[in-house]
Amino acid sequence: MIDEGVAEPEIEPEVADDTAPPDAPPSRALLTSLAALCAVFLVAVIVLSIVAVDQHDARNKTDADRHRIEQVASSFAQRLLTYDYRHLDDAKAKVLAFAAGKFRDDYQSQFPALQQLITAAQSTQAGHPKEVYVSSSDADNAKVIVVSDIENDGKAGHRTRDNAYVQLTLVKVGGTWKVVDVGDLNFSQEDAGTSSTTTTVPGK
Repeated sequence: MIDEGVAEPEIEPEVADDTAPPDAPPSRALLTSLAALCAVFLVAVIVLSIVAVDQHDARNKTDADRHRIEQVASSFAQRLLTYDYRHLDDAKAKVLAFAAGKFRDDYQSQFPALQQLITAAQSTQAGHPKEVYVSSSDADNAKVIVVSDIENDGKAGHRTRDNAYVQLTLVKVGGTWKVVDVGDLNFSQEDAGTSSTTTTVPGK
């Protein structure tokens, strides 16, 4: 039961204290420093972005160049190790299309003797490159080892050789990779299953 004769005390509303000091505005020096930091950060981001793009492009170019070196080396080895005694001029032209420098000169000068040897043996041969190793490369030079399997047919019958190694030196001529030196890395010639022409490298 409420006692109507007793009045409840009134609660006075809180009055804001107008005497508190207002927040001080940031100083001009602080604003200038923040602006400078933002500018430096923006420049750093732009520079890093440019560097990242350049590095990405450089890696892509290097990878593409290496892939092209591997393609040229494999195609050249296949042409060098493949011939038919009935169409030796075609085989010669295919090799010379990839050749330059000393190797081109040596190959052309020694081809007549090689032609006589292959024709006398009625030899046909097929090279099958299966592995390509780029041992070193830069913008204009490369050294490559190509591993191939070889099949040879002729008067002596059918002969094969697995894992024949040829070392190639390539240079970039007019933007195109060319072979300027060929080295035979098959130091042992006593494989009973290998024909005399299988490991012959013209010019060496």
